[in-house]
Amino acid sequence: MKKLTIAVDGFSSGGKSTFARAIAARLGYVFIDSGAMYRAVTLYALESGFVSDGVLDEEALVKALDEVRIEFRRNTESGASDIWLNGRNVSGLIRGIEVSDLVSRVSSVGAVRERLVAAQREMGRGGGVVMDGRDIGTVVFPDADIKIFLTADPLVRAQRRFSEMTAAGHDVSLAEIERNIRQRDTLDQTRPLSPLRQAPDAIVLDNSNMSLSQQMAWFEHTMNTLLLANPSGNGRSDFFKSRGCVINMLIEIDKESGFCFGVVGAISKAEDCVDVAGGLVSLGDIVHNGAEVARLEALGLETVPEQTDLAALAGRRVLIRAHGEPPETYRRAAECGVELIDATCPVVARLQKTVAGAWAEMERVGGQVVIFGRRGHAEVRGLAGQAGGRVTVVEGEADLDGIDFARPIYFLAQTTSSLAEFRQLGEEIRRRAIDPQAVEVRDTICRQVAGREEHLAEFARRFDVVVFVSGAKSSNGRVLFDAVRAANPRSHKIERPEELRTEWFDGAESVGICGATSTPRWLMEQTVTSVTELVI
Repeated sequence: MKKLTIAVDGFSSGGKSTFARAIAARLGYVFIDSGAMYRAVTLYALESGFVSDGVLDEEALVKALDEVRIEFRRNTESGASDIWLNGRNVSGLIRGIEVSDLVSRVSSVGAVRERLVAAQREMGRGGGVVMDGRDIGTVVFPDADIKIFLTADPLVRAQRRFSEMTAAGHDVSLAEIERNIRQRDTLDQTRPLSPLRQAPDAIVLDNSNMSLSQQMAWFEHTMNTLLLANPSGNGRSDFFKSRGCVINMLIEIDKESGFCFGVVGAISKAEDCVDVAGGLVSLGDIVHNGAEVARLEALGLETVPEQTDLAALAGRRVLIRAHGEPPETYRRAAECGVELIDATCPVVARLQKTVAGAWAEMERVGGQVVIFGRRGHAEVRGLAGQAGGRVTVVEGEADLDGIDFARPIYFLAQTTSSLAEFRQLGEEIRRRAIDPQAVEVRDTICRQVAGREEHLAEFARRFDVVVFVSGAKSSNGRVLFDAVRAANPRSHKIERPEELRTEWFDGAESVGICGATSTPRWLMEQTVTSVTELVI
């Protein structure tokens, strides 16, 4: 069968390279990142001093073009194609914001475009190529066999780019990225030479709300429709079968999984404060997810053990996490001259007041406060501190023997506890109490968490295999994963995509990706990409 030339055009940060690279991998074709070539020339211009106060010296750049040598080399570790500029791997350097701000200007220089278009045509001679860019289907390969025009909402593209850059350690803001993307769109569409245009015969794909696996499913369906009059009965065409490709696998991220609003608030405060003079210190992991902690530490957040004496942090700015802290922490901070950035979740803060009121009430009647939660958890320590530590913490029915059932009881729960188990324990406490009327059961579980157990159980039943992404330290993750695994025995819990195993997906046609309230969306999206790479 003829080897095809496939052109993928579209807007900046729309996922063209990721999509085109996946297509090339699936078909066994060569992937050529034309945008990376223009970025490499832009980097050369910056490093050569051809840019002053944001103004490009076109004449100097054009004269130096003979000195620019660009090549793609296969990375033996990652399997990807790295771009090399004059004998140096610049794959990471070309993604910086300075290059992004200037690349559209450089790519509008006629001599630059002529040089790179000629190089791209030579690379694509003979077919078997997938190339992405902004004028591949209109200028570089106007006779391409398949032309795809990729688009997505500008804010969605900005969020994707922001996640990529911050994960790589770049100090940028979402607003800055969105501004850059909108400016780039305007420049690309209005430049006089080879402006960004949708080829008349291109197929449009809006991937704003699509994972990579969904885009690949769309691509295979499109290829079958275009190339074969009679695709095979199982929906898998001879075109793909001849290349050893797997049957389409549906991979879907649960829309309700990921950070709760309390965690979002804490991370937003951390991101706003890390670059202020003096930096920011977090008492313990800001969130129980190692990957997200690593991302924030790369931005400048310093993490110290929860029990660190605040005297050692005198004069520093210290973050109170969403879990909250006991009153003693605030008192000690004032004594030591520590500035606190309080990011306590509003639900936790309200519960702290409830515990303080419950303790005052129980002290008057000779009763006791009982908290359902995990001993040693930061939130539980903060709650216990509202009563001077004079509370009973239970983790399950076996711990109920530590309660004095002859005295009044005020029973509450850590906000991320299992609602079903809390209710069962409440009923058991009332059953054992000498006077059931002297037992107050107060449901203090966050409804953003409580509703997720049932929702995730329903989600898990829809798929052949489920991958649950959660930090090893997450109490909420343990509760939610129990619900997922009970609903679907083929469920697997990971902290990072590197933990995925190929055999988990044997015979599977659908995979659900979900996570805890401490799991970042970007990590679940990385998991989708990793699953796709495993099964291709």
